[in-house]
Amino acid sequence: MALKPKFSVETNGRRNVTSSETRGADIFHALLSLLLLICVAPGLFAQGLSGSTLRGVVKDASGGLVANATVKLISTKSGAERQVKTNDEGAYVFTSVEPGPYSLRVEAAGFKAHEQTEFMLAPSDTKNLDVALEVVPHNVCHPLSGRVVAARVPLPTLPGSVVHGVAQRL
Repeated sequence: MALKPKFSVETNGRRNVTSSETRGADIFHALLSLLLLICVAPGLFAQGLSGSTLRGVVKDASGGLVANATVKLISTKSGAERQVKTNDEGAYVFTSVEPGPYSLRVEAAGFKAHEQTEFMLAPSDTKNLDVALEVVPHNVCHPLSGRVVAARVPLPTLPGSVVHGVAQRL
């Protein structure tokens, strides 16, 4: 006479499964799930921890916001470049940036290009880097002296300049 297990569970009507067998299967699935979590989790956490953020605002020398400026982030280690445009408030942002040494180049129509060289981004760092752009000087004829001078504002807005007078007549 064969010994029957004390506790049994009927699974599909064909065979009896003991509670120790089901407990073993549950433990196996739990260990397999834990192993999978241990293997996958470091990669997920590492991305969240190592990605840096660089943000800032681009303004002119008088504090006015510069919209639609081109901002380039250049890795001085690898030479890789990323580019964004400033929004209507002059703001830009680079997210998920690999840690390391970088330079930043900002260009906008009517302004001198600005370059911020060799700064570091650390893992999980959020760095704020505001930029003030200088207006490109234009040579105009001074209305009183007749001498050629460098204008510090865009030509059409300089009252009394030859270009301003021509623009008004058009």
